[in-house]
Amino acid sequence: MKNILDKINRADEIQANLELDKTELGTHEVELALVDELNALEDRGSAIVELFTQNINKFEQLILSMEDITKKTSQQNEVVNNNKGLAQKWDNEVTKVYAKALDAAKQLGVNKNDIQGLAKLEKTMIAVQNAINNAQKIAKRF
Repeated sequence: MKNILDKINRADEIQANLELDKTELGTHEVELALVDELNALEDRGSAIVELFTQNINKFEQLILSMEDITKKTSQQNEVVNNNKGLAQKWDNEVTKVYAKALDAAKQLGVNKNDIQGLAKLEKTMIAVQNAINNAQKIAKRF
């Protein structure tokens, strides 16, 4: 009988060791699963950082390009404004001379088209006025 009891005790001991092994094995499985999950998360995080960094760099390059274009646009706007000032000054001068030429033609009884260079001057006056108008339209957009 003692032999049977020893065998039962031994079986209980083996059973207890198996349960302990199962627990330890289960803990290792959980730890391995957690390590796998951590590695997967780190991989995804690294990919996000890489993509994010690339897009930040592209965005920064676009901002630098915009700053450069804005600077060049401001400089060109200043040039156009200077040209517009010159054109307006010329227009004021030519308007006076043109009025004198029309008055002289009327007093002399000649057709204004018979005054040499007047027709060409009229075309230039129109072109200058169109350029002034275009500059003003474009300036409104700036």
